[in-house]
Amino acid sequence: MNSLKPALDWLKENWLNVALIAVAVIALPVMYFVSSGMNASTRKAVEADIAKQNSELQGVKVDYRLEPVTPDEKGLQITMPPNAATTDAMKSLLIKTKEQAASVKARMLSFNKGDRSVLVEGLFPAPASKIDEGPLADDMARRVIPAHADLLRRVGALAAPDQAEVTQRVDELRFREEETTKANRPDGKLTDEDRKAVTEKLSKARLEIYSARALQARFYAEPSVFVSLKPWAEKEPPTLAQCWEWQWEYWVHEMVLGGLANANSDSNSGVFGAALKRLERIEVAPLADKGPGGEAPSDPTAAVPSDPLKSLSTRAAWPYAPNGLYDIRYAEVTILAASDRLPRIIDALSETNLMTVVGMDVRAADDLGEHLRQGYVYTRGGDHIVRARLRVETVWLREWLAGLMPDIVKARLGYPGVAPLPGAEGDPAAASAPAAPPPPPARGGKSPTPPTGLEGKKEGGGGNRGRKPS
Repeated sequence: MNSLKPALDWLKENWLNVALIAVAVIALPVMYFVSSGMNASTRKAVEADIAKQNSELQGVKVDYRLEPVTPDEKGLQITMPPNAATTDAMKSLLIKTKEQAASVKARMLSFNKGDRSVLVEGLFPAPASKIDEGPLADDMARRVIPAHADLLRRVGALAAPDQAEVTQRVDELRFREEETTKANRPDGKLTDEDRKAVTEKLSKARLEIYSARALQARFYAEPSVFVSLKPWAEKEPPTLAQCWEWQWEYWVHEMVLGGLANANSDSNSGVFGAALKRLERIEVAPLADKGPGGEAPSDPTAAVPSDPLKSLSTRAAWPYAPNGLYDIRYAEVTILAASDRLPRIIDALSETNLMTVVGMDVRAADDLGEHLRQGYVYTRGGDHIVRARLRVETVWLREWLAGLMPDIVKARLGYPGVAPLPGAEGDPAAASAPAAPPPPPARGGKSPTPPTGLEGKKEGGGGNRGRKPS
């Protein structure tokens, strides 16, 4: 009994702990049975929920799409349940595509701009001060015509030999031949046969002079081909808008002549082996005017979608459509060419820059005899020469052009962020150029379309865009 007393005393002191232990021991079997039942129920509910969510996930589809960078590439489109691997792969492709698009854009801008520079530094888009505008504009008026003569030399275009010089050389040869022949005659006189022989020699010599020039030239052209280019004869300096029109026209001439020169790049015998024989005239059409406050593009970086109803090239720009990406200038070009190589000339224009031949009128050249008398020799007998009148569409990307264009011109062309300038002074195309004919309606009565073909313009008409607007 005495041996149990310490245990009883400990139980009296720790009765609460003993009671809790007893409850825990009793509860363990009960909890096991209860939790076992609850676990089975919960597991079934969770499994059912997971199965439901998995079923819903299996029905989720994501469109993974990657647009092509260039028209000749194929785009990518995959519809499948989303997963991390595919998402990461598409992210990498998107980054690569973005880099490629930036590269293509940079190359296209470089291709379109080329190495073009302004004729007068500090004039565009506006002089540093109004005081500088007059002297710089005067400088532009002095430079524009010599710049075109230099342009012809740079592309290898030459005029026919000067007829006064040719006549002098032929007369000197005539004198020598006649004196030599008379010295061999006892009576010192020329017979009819002698005169005929001298005439044949002179004709051959004249043709040799003409042929020598044909071998030197890439094609024939002279400064008078720029029909709209006139000397500035006013006392006041030209306006900034007039100077810009000269500059832009010069760039159009430069672009077109570069394409024509490339058409003859495969000739190793000058004009004789060339597709293009002679440039007779080139005229840049004045900017069509929609008037101040016209519709501007909603996205200043977006091009008008291609639409064959708008033009033969499917392109359209101000004023026929709000185009935030580029502007269009048209040039009418009259050439003499080998009939079977006209496709080569058309291809060379489009290969040289953003140019498209959107109209062509080909006719027989029935005045070649007169050309020969003027010193123009086009063939050694193997080419059929025709006269072709081309309407060339030239495209000018705004991203580089806008940095040089005066605000007065931007306002006319609907550039975003430039306030219209109603009645602005000094716009040569609006004030002095003949009004452009209204474009014909598109098929089906839709929005108007720009002129796309050769509209039967009279030869020799260049307007008076080289004169001060009245």
